[in-house]
Amino acid sequence: MEPPYETIRVSQQGYIASIVLHRPDKLNAINQQMILELTAAVNELCVAASSGSLRAVVVTGGTGRAFAAGADIGEMAAMNVTEAGRFSEPMSPSQPPTNLRAARLRPCLPATINARA
Repeated sequence: MEPPYETIRVSQQGYIASIVLHRPDKLNAINQQMILELTAAVNELCVAASSGSLRAVVVTGGTGRAFAAGADIGEMAAMNVTEAGRFSEPMSPSQPPTNLRAARLRPCLPATINARA
């Protein structure tokens, strides 16, 4: 899948796509770059879903010790209150990309989110 991403890995095999969070050194903490890359990847997957070539999405934390540690607090520390609010807004459960834009991905829905309990 294009473009190449630095903080996630995206692939598709048959009707199943996978998104792997890839910041193992930071426990896959979500930073601004990851948000942009997730948004771009989900937009690309929406095209595949609408064409009928995608039926499921698997999201995983990859090989690191954590699925995702949450927001990258180190990155947020350099932000003012307004910037930090804008940064965290997309990670709200009701906002994309966290909810994988389920309405736009129909009939493709997230198949699984691989995380430790």
